[in-house]
Amino acid sequence: MNKDIITQMYENLPVALILTNPQNKIQYINAEFTRMTGYSITDLIGKPVDHMFSNDFSLTTGRMLVAQDNLMLPVGMRITIIHIDDIELWSYVFLDKSYQCKLENQLRIEGERMKEAKELAKFGHWELDLIADELYWSDEVYRMFDVDQEKFSPSYEAFLEKIHPEDVEMVNDAYLNSVQNHLEYEIDHRILINNEVLFYKEKGRSFYDGKKPLKSIGMVQDITERVKKEIEVNLKEEELLKTKSAIINALSGLTDMRDNDTGKHIERTQTYVKLMSEALKSNGDSRFDDEFISILVQVSSLHDIGKVGISDAILLKPGKLTDEEFEIMKDHTTIGYNVIEETKRSSGLLDSVYLDTTQKVILHHHERWNGSGYPNGLKGSQISIEGRIMSLVDVYDALRSERVYKKEYSHAQAVDIIKAESGKQFDPDLVKIFLMIEKEFKKVSNDLKG
Repeated sequence: MNKDIITQMYENLPVALILTNPQNKIQYINAEFTRMTGYSITDLIGKPVDHMFSNDFSLTTGRMLVAQDNLMLPVGMRITIIHIDDIELWSYVFLDKSYQCKLENQLRIEGERMKEAKELAKFGHWELDLIADELYWSDEVYRMFDVDQEKFSPSYEAFLEKIHPEDVEMVNDAYLNSVQNHLEYEIDHRILINNEVLFYKEKGRSFYDGKKPLKSIGMVQDITERVKKEIEVNLKEEELLKTKSAIINALSGLTDMRDNDTGKHIERTQTYVKLMSEALKSNGDSRFDDEFISILVQVSSLHDIGKVGISDAILLKPGKLTDEEFEIMKDHTTIGYNVIEETKRSSGLLDSVYLDTTQKVILHHHERWNGSGYPNGLKGSQISIEGRIMSLVDVYDALRSERVYKKEYSHAQAVDIIKAESGKQFDPDLVKIFLMIEKEFKKVSNDLKG
């Protein structure tokens, strides 16, 4: 007998094995048998295999395997006659029944845990035999659809009847498209259970014989609680946004009460800021997503909030300001900035994007690209993009507005002045954007005259 052949064939099997000759004498044991019993091949070679079993051993039922130290192991056994070359051997394969029972018990426990987890997660699965047109639902699906498993026969049509009427077409199209085009699908949809609207997530895929679909399998999960929480969060966010808008409008109104020209000025500049921001977004500026644009447009109305700290004698003066008065007027930028800074400290919102953006608009909207502006003489990109945008639209609106100390400029004149100030007062890139949409500025200016 070639020992190498035996070792190659049986040594690493995951089951315990003994090979004997026709005279019932042990010729070989594998590594798993050694692990199970503690015996080595030198302990057993040449010994009768019957000595390995207790006296009540039966070939039909299996009995107790005698391990080292007379430890009795309950085993299942299978005997097979095999031939290697011209040699006949008897193979005894053993399964440790205590291990099998332990494994079965572990599988049972895991099955129960999985079942509990599915129930807690409100998760079930289904399988549709497309040849026999038979639909299988797991126990969880019956519970989720609130139907009696003994009385209800699942079918694709019965499933569609549970779908909210407005979602039936969408669900059916998603499934049929998946089957026809060999695609997995994942959709959220509503169902109606006892007149209550619930939200479900469904995922599925199909299997084929060539191009012929054989069956579809999928899962369904009740996500109603999650969706309701999302709706609740969205409503709270919407309420918060309305509250912010109301506060901003109230603050803007303070300035409006001090300066009769401010109201329409705020409305126009907000519209100009939106036009500029959306144009920047369209031209690939990644900073300008919908959320940032919304914030910037809202807080732009506060750019002159600091004017509430300027005396009426200067703020409402019906003529050009003196140099000394103008220096005082400049303080409206830092006054407004400090008002928001105090708001951040008192409210604990030190990292608020909303308030940070407000401060940049207020503090920087009179800075100039060449560094000749105020209050800090910032230059180029030192000036926030929020401030640079506000600067351009603020000047455009001032040029287009009549004041007691100046006449209104035409749109064409305002455009020429802004072009001339590119790289001086204004960011050259923003001037390019402005020139792309200047006709829209003209329309807003004409439509929202004060």
